[in-house]
Amino acid sequence: MTNRIARLGRKGIPMPELRPAVAEARHCRWRNIGSRNAVPPALIGRHGFTVIELLVVTAIIAMIASVAFVQMAGYRARARDAEREREIGELQKALALYATDHRVFPVGSGVITGGDDLSAALLDASAIPAMPEDPLRTGDYVYAYDSPDGRGYTLTYTLETDSILGKAKGLQTATP
Repeated sequence: MTNRIARLGRKGIPMPELRPAVAEARHCRWRNIGSRNAVPPALIGRHGFTVIELLVVTAIIAMIASVAFVQMAGYRARARDAEREREIGELQKALALYATDHRVFPVGSGVITGGDDLSAALLDASAIPAMPEDPLRTGDYVYAYDSPDGRGYTLTYTLETDSILGKAKGLQTATP
């Protein structure tokens, strides 16, 4: 009778014979042997990761992130230097336009803030649509203008890195 139930299954439906490899594997300690989800004995009862494994992975990710942040700081400084060079070029073009119309450069000196005399002169003459300011606008990182007699000028600015070809880190000047 038991033999008949084993062949018929629970609902009395005839079951196919088990393959020999699967039948032999039933005596093995592996779970679900013969299926795609076979589990070796070392992993039976083990779910998820241990705390040590999670800490190691977290430490590795933190180290990679810190290296990336350090690299990003250097890229940002180089980008600010490139922006400074571009803005100084814009100021030089605006001063050249002003000198073409008025036959002299604006007289004065000081830090370019957008509300100073140089800014007012260039904006009133429509030589530039908006006055550029240094990306950091703190400490030594400002644009300065000096023209005592109107025959020439000196623009002064500071670079953070030596990434601009032909220019060193530190104080820079631009003249006509």
